[in-house]
Amino acid sequence: MTMQIKAPAAVAAATEAIDKDRRWLLSTAAAGIAAAVAASLFHAHPAAAATSDTIRPFHVNVPDEDLVELRKRLAATRWPDRETVDDRSQGVQLAKLQHLVRYGAPATTGGRWRRG
Repeated sequence: MTMQIKAPAAVAAATEAIDKDRRWLLSTAAAGIAAAVAASLFHAHPAAAATSDTIRPFHVNVPDEDLVELRKRLAATRWPDRETVDDRSQGVQLAKLQHLVRYGAPATTGGRWRRG
């Protein structure tokens, strides 16, 4: 009976490949869950197909209770630690994401969600 013993470098390379695959799977799953949650907040009604290239005004009806729920969820966000590098190699930078959330959040004073 022969046993194959892998060299430490081969084990490390295999472990690194598994970790990379696991990170990809988890980030894809997290993005899918986030998209499903966002889609469940708003009741979508399919619009009729456009018959021309003319820009037409449109209205979105989001119930106030959905905005309250979204506001609560955004306020309860548990942010990760700041990234350790100055580039985007670790994903979206924390400050940029926090700015985006503050910009798009339904403001308590009406903000971008209740313009006439």
